Amino acid sequence: TAQAGLTNLALPKGVRESYAYGINNYGTVAGAGDLEEGTRALVWTVDGPGTPPALASNGSSMAYAVNDFGDLAGQGETGEPGAFISRAFFLSATGVLQQVGPCTGEWSSAALAINQEGVCAGFAEFAGATHAVLFQPTNGWQDLDTLDSVYSVAYGLNRQRHAVGLFVASHEDE
Repeated sequence: TAQAGLTNLALPKGVRESYAYGINNYGTVAGAGDLEEGTRALVWTVDGPGTPPALASNGSSMAYAVNDFGDLAGQGETGEPGAFISRAFFLSATGVLQQVGPCTGEWSSAALAINQEGVCAGFAEFAGATHAVLFQPTNGWQDLDTLDSVYSVAYGLNRQRHAVGLFVASHEDE
């Protein structure tokens, strides 16, 4: 904070190191921590740090964003051990986990931002490119890349569903 400067976030038992990626207006922080069995999404609230129960098993997970309702957006592994696929997720404040996707032809995806309506933005990898996408828990996904880029990612999202991020037009060096 501007008043206190940097503050260490407490680590849950068994976590070696942690990463903070997002914060809401109430001080809830979204991130992840490294455990012996992999990386798990972490949330720091007034009650302390912890992994949401819906993300406590079945591969690694990371929480990248949290809105003011406490909904989380991130990336989690699904599938059989040894054959996990990373998928974008939306985790409601009530604990309901929704893996968003799979997108047609998608290899992996991540939700990197979330707005107050629960719409998420991030990326989905396809065979020939990685595209910025919107993920909507109730309406699926929408490809935002209208530029035929080889690489685009949405990092931020507002209420009007305007996304910001980056794009790379080609693999050629100019």
